Amino acid sequence: MAAAASGSAFSTNVVGTSYMLQGDALVNNNDPTAKDPNVGGMWIQEGPHLMMLYPTAEAYAHLPRDPNVGGPYVMWGRTPLVHVMVPVSVPDH
Repeated sequence: MAAAASGSAFSTNVVGTSYMLQGDALVNNNDPTAKDPNVGGMWIQEGPHLMMLYPTAEAYAHLPRDPNVGGPYVMWGRTPLVHVMVPVSVPDH
């Protein structure tokens, strides 16, 4: 996330996981540097989700890039910050 915020380079040689159980802000699914939804692109505001990082593209090559198809999808696929978004349900208490 620090690399996304600063625009610095990122790579990994291990599988990584992270989670946002409170959901996310509105972000561009293709461009981590995009700031204005009025300029275009595919914008999404995801609810609770896991984020999975993989060292090679083979692990997510079969997944969709469209967040609206349901289930896991690839975010920021053409950038070094590529990761898999896995929407999850959180029960109400």
